[in-house]
Amino acid sequence: MLHLQDVPNFTYILIHIGNTDKDSDGCLLLGEKADTTPGRMSVTRSADAYTRFYKLTVGAAKKGTLRIRLIDNDDH
Repeated sequence: MLHLQDVPNFTYILIHIGNTDKDSDGCLLLGEKADTTPGRMSVTRSADAYTRFYKLTVGAAKKGTLRIRLIDNDDH
């Protein structure tokens, strides 16, 4: 499982498979599409998205070129 490091004021931020907030305790979920309707937020095809992301991430990490920038577009 992937995790983020060197995030100020945070530890153990995982990136994993899941579809809704019930699948996460503050971690990042990956998906093909997202429903951003308040109260119904979810992602689809999470396992497929994670598999592709994992391969890209591991390849970049081995080259020493991995950086991930997170942008929060949530209005809450």
